[in-house]
Amino acid sequence: MERLSFIRAGQSVGLTLAELKEVIAFRERGEVPCVHVIQLIRRRDTEIGQQIEELKRVREDLRQLALRAETLDPAQCSTEGVCHLIVEPARLPR
Repeated sequence: MERLSFIRAGQSVGLTLAELKEVIAFRERGEVPCVHVIQLIRRRDTEIGQQIEELKRVREDLRQLALRAETLDPAQCSTEGVCHLIVEPARLPR
């Protein structure tokens, strides 16, 4: 039961089953896993930070798309593509 609680708690902060298995292996070898766990936590924190930054960029792109869409007349939409609202802004450099 304790191991299951540990796995659930680890997954809730984004650690993978493989990573949690590594931590359990430390204990099974009689080693203290603290240093390894700190590394996993820091790595996950960095990954989350990167994901947040990417989401911020996507959010800004969406806001720009919405602003652009408000100024366009659907009657002037070209029939050549599916939707220029999405295709054209994606071509702009970041």
